[in-house]
Amino acid sequence: MGHIGRDPPGTAGPAREVPYRSGRRLGFELVGFDSGRWHTWTCLGGLVADVYRATGVQPGSWGLIQDEQEARRAPQWLTESGLGDPKVFLWAAALLTDVAQATLQTEE
Repeated sequence: MGHIGRDPPGTAGPAREVPYRSGRRLGFELVGFDSGRWHTWTCLGGLVADVYRATGVQPGSWGLIQDEQEARRAPQWLTESGLGDPKVFLWAAALLTDVAQATLQTEE
């Protein structure tokens, strides 16, 4: 699981695919961090509907956000809104990739 960009999760930056050279891109999952634990936006009741009402972003195939720009916008709004578990202070978009047949990238 990775996040968008090289800056802190949820900030603008290029998507990156590490450490695999290949794999099928599935989409982005919104995850929130609180003192050692990760939560998804689907596990905290009502957040998917809240995000949709505020931003128009909703999950598609596999319950994931397919559009990268939407995947950037949604966690930014979630972080700024303060909705969800009060301990979750930062939301980010994690790019999920099916790497079942992928080749692990190693330093050469």
